Amino acid sequence: MPKTIPPRPEAPEEHNTIEFSSPGVFTINNPTAHTYNPPVTDEHETVATLGQTKRVLLTTIDAVRTHSNNLISQAKRELCIYSLEFEPWLYDNDETYQLCRAFLIAHERNCLRILLRDTSRIVQEGHRLLPLAERLHGRCQIRRVNSEYPFADNYWLDVDQQALLLRQAETPKQASAYYYDPALAQKKHAEFEAMWSVARLDVNLRRMPL
Repeated sequence: MPKTIPPRPEAPEEHNTIEFSSPGVFTINNPTAHTYNPPVTDEHETVATLGQTKRVLLTTIDAVRTHSNNLISQAKRELCIYSLEFEPWLYDNDETYQLCRAFLIAHERNCLRILLRDTSRIVQEGHRLLPLAERLHGRCQIRRVNSEYPFADNYWLDVDQQALLLRQAETPKQASAYYYDPALAQKKHAEFEAMWSVARLDVNLRRMPL
């Protein structure tokens, strides 16, 4: 009886080995999570920190103006101002004008929207930011609240829906500056959008000699 020859085992497949050397660890920058930094001041300001949220309590006019301009200087895409009458002590100064102008011309999609409860004061007295609204109308717009619809009693500066400077109506020259608080900023942004959608254009502003 002939012998049965067992099959020859197949040779294992050869695998090419590729050596990999990691160049290191990199940080991925998320543009939607921009970090906003408070200014370095000598004032005794109360700072409350919860997670990534930092809230600075401001009790003087100078502090409110300083933090307002500091937040404007860090804006990337959108600024929304809701104000009683575009308060001169806060917004009608050369630094605010220069910061808003630099923001608007930095990118064609940057926009500044200003919503006022009352426009009579700026119609009568003027304002440094009015020429920006005239020259860069597509990027900078001013509207007046429509009193026939609900509107907020407090006032704020919303920066990119990430940071916020919030002022209460009863203490308008005091404020809370929220450096990176998307939840609160987006809530106020939604309120702003609701008021903006039914707001009115003041024709008196168009007729002013700028």
